[in-house]
Formats: sequence, C-alpha cells, structure tokens
Amino acid sequence: MPKGVKDPYDFNPEAAMAEQEKKLTQRSFSGVYCPRRNDNQKCQICADVSRLWSLHNDTGQERSKYSEKARKYGASAHVYMNVVFPDEPSEVRILRCGIKMCQAIVNGMRYTGWGNVIHPAKGTTMIVHKTKGEGGFNTYNPSPDFQAGPRKLADMSVLERLHNLDDMDELRDQGVEEFNITTVGDNKTIKFDILPGWKEGVPQDFFKVIYYHYNVPPEAVEEGVKDPILRPVTDGGAPTEDFPVVEEDFSPDLRDTTTDAEWEHSTTETQNAPSASPDDTTPMQFTMENKPACFGKEFEEDDPTEGGCMDAACDNIREACRKATAKYRAKKG
Repeated sequence: MPKGVKDPYDFNPEAAMAEQEKKLTQRSFSGVYCPRRNDNQKCQICADVSRLWSLHNDTGQERSKYSEKARKYGASAHVYMNVVFPDEPSEVRILRCGIKMCQAIVNGMRYTGWGNVIHPAKGTTMIVHKTKGEGGFNTYNPSPDFQAGPRKLADMSVLERLHNLDDMDELRDQGVEEFNITTVGDNKTIKFDILPGWKEGVPQDFFKVIYYHYNVPPEAVEEGVKDPILRPVTDGGAPTEDFPVVEEDFSPDLRDTTTDAEWEHSTTETQNAPSASPDDTTPMQFTMENKPACFGKEFEEDDPTEGGCMDAACDNIREACRKATAKYRAKKG
C-alpha cells in the first residue's frame, strides 16, 4: 500500500464489531398496536380472532384451520423493562421479552423468596438461560445470581436516565434501541440488572406490557382481517353471509380483566402461596379447583415465539379455559 494511502479495509475491530452486533440484536418492529387489549377500545382484529375461535370450537377438533389463523392474528404480549448489562454499566437499555419470562420474575419475587432483585443498592443480577421447551418452542428461564450475592449498581446515575416505557412508540421514533431477548443464542446465558420503575414513588412498576397484532396492516384495526377464511380479498374485503364481521360488545360486564388477573393470580393471601427454595423458578400453577378470575372469559394466545397461553401458571387449565371462553362468548352473543 503506497504511503499516505488509507487502507479501505482497515478498521478498529472493537468499535466496528460493536456496530455489527447491534444489527444482530436489533430487529425491525412491525407490530400493530391493539386498542382492545391495551386500552379496552374497539379492535376489529380481536373481533375476527374471537370469531375464528368460535368457528374452531364448533369443529370439535384439537387444532383446525380456524385455530391456526386465530393464533396467527391474535394479540401478542411484549414486556419492556429498563436494564443495564455488565459490560455497559452506565447505559440504560430497554429489554424486550415475552410475558412468560416476566411472569417468572414476578412469581420469583412474590412466591419463591428471591427478594427485591430490582433494588439498586442491594438487588440481585438476573441470569436468563435460553433453551428449547416442550414442542420445540424457545423458553427463557430467569433466576437470580445467588452465588454472586447482593449487588449495588456500578453507576447509580442510571436511575436518573430511566426510559419512560409508557411512550414506547415515541422512543422508537427517537431511535432508542431495544434488546430483544429472542436474539440470544440457543443454550446461551445472558446476565443483566433490572432497574426499578421509571415513575417516581412506584419502583415496583418496573415493566410495561403492550399487546400487538402481527401479520396484518394497521388499517385492519378498523377494517378487520383481509383473509379468505373470514372475508374474500377479491371483492375488497366485503363481509360474506357465511363469515360476517363480528362486532364486539364493550359493555361494562365484558371489560377486559386479564391484565389485572394475570399479575394478581387470585385473591389467595400471599402467606398461603406454595413455598419453594430460592433457586426454584417454577411459577405457581392454577387448577380447576383454584382458577384465576379470568377463567372462561378472556382466553388469548401469547407471543408465538413462546408458544402458548399468556400465563405459565395456567398450563394445566388452558384447554378447559379456551372451551369455557367459547361458551361464554356464545352466551353473550
């Protein structure tokens, strides 16, 4: 290379690879905000999904073309939280995960003796291990790093720079990046410190749950799903006699109760909750004798990357809940 001529292929590996890593861990976002699940407002996508589950129930089959479409278009829950990673102790990052992983963290703090893992001065670093679960779906198993013991944040000033997760759309417009937990490699482990809530006086509100629809354009919220199984595409999506557009009833007795129920579980007192050792990350399980408040009324499918109902505590009653929900909706007309 002649003197004074810059090598076009020369670069600083550490700095350059940091930028490349961002491309690997940052995925484009294409979700459509669900007004029903988030704000209890009308959503024609949800109405269509409800109709699909009703048609599926009529088949008497475990799986059908209707259930497959319902899962495809149903609202998926994303959970966002402010975290710091060990190699970037002064940078507040937004971690995006599924509701099951966050549920396991909440259950661990509430039922299994993890303690206040999000405390900035005496919390515990979280470890998440990604594995393949039942049915080949990815699972993300969180647990505190008890071996390391209590930790104090390396840079306490991060508490002054917490992202307002109520404004996720605005944060995206500003170019704030999210770390998607699904980008962690198979059988790999990741560590991070969860930061307390961004609202003053409520540090326990450390996460934000937002529901999105996928595989549909934004206008589907008003116009419905343009799928031949519900309405033909060739005539512009006009309703057919066999598959009419289903309008949802938003009367007070049909208000969405799932959000409250999935975090509160039941009215059982905390002291009556099953005990477990500190390293037991298994969430509590509902039974037909101990059902959550939302049983038979608000069954919804969760993020397909996690493969199933939104609440891991409902594993044993999920199918019964789905059938009971179909009957409930049919009765309500």
